[in-house]
Amino acid sequence: MTSAVVETFPPEASTSVAVEPLDLATTLWPVAHGTGDRTVRVGRGEAWRAMLTPDGPATLRLVRVPGGVAATAWGPGAGWAAAQAAAFVGAQDRLPDTAGWHPLLVEVVRRNPGLRLPRTGRPWEALLPAICEQKVTGHEARAAFQGIVRALGADAPGPARMRLPPEPSVLARLPYFAFHRFGLERRRADVIRHAAELAPRLDGREPSDVARLLQSVPGIGPWTVAEVMRVAFGDADA
Repeated sequence: MTSAVVETFPPEASTSVAVEPLDLATTLWPVAHGTGDRTVRVGRGEAWRAMLTPDGPATLRLVRVPGGVAATAWGPGAGWAAAQAAAFVGAQDRLPDTAGWHPLLVEVVRRNPGLRLPRTGRPWEALLPAICEQKVTGHEARAAFQGIVRALGADAPGPARMRLPPEPSVLARLPYFAFHRFGLERRRADVIRHAAELAPRLDGREPSDVARLLQSVPGIGPWTVAEVMRVAFGDADA
């Protein structure tokens, strides 16, 4: 996307985040689900994310600048998205004290100084693709999630022609067989439908509460919970 095109959509919120070192692409790529994921676009010096915020839909653009990133956002949730930019790029991380670590782990840290743990703050948006990924190949999982976004999501605000993930209410009211066209069998379809019913209760809660609620859903086990904790809350242990 060229800067000239971006300028025809004046951002509704902007901020800057001081964070060094930072490898933007390495940090944010785990949030994307394949190169065809239209909710996230990650490049070496720029990243975009379309999201459902507590204030409404938003698109966030992050550009690497000396000393950190410049963040701009569009849509009703632009203010929320811009305010979360620091968490999203892992600016809250602190370099670990590697004293006493195994030499191999120390070397991994040394070679990846700009790798941070992103925190999206949106459990539902981490949960949906995690359920799609249960017990299938990566290709099948990405195809299922991307198909859901194309068919049931909405156009995101701003200039990047991205797609929003579907609202939980949209998925909660679908019959299980409506998911077959995305390659999802009844088991995962039912898990998605039940999780979508729970989704409104996840917002604004502590990570431990979110984990407890997720574990109450049949078909959501430790792996899926860990994926949500990793992406939504930057849980290093997960």
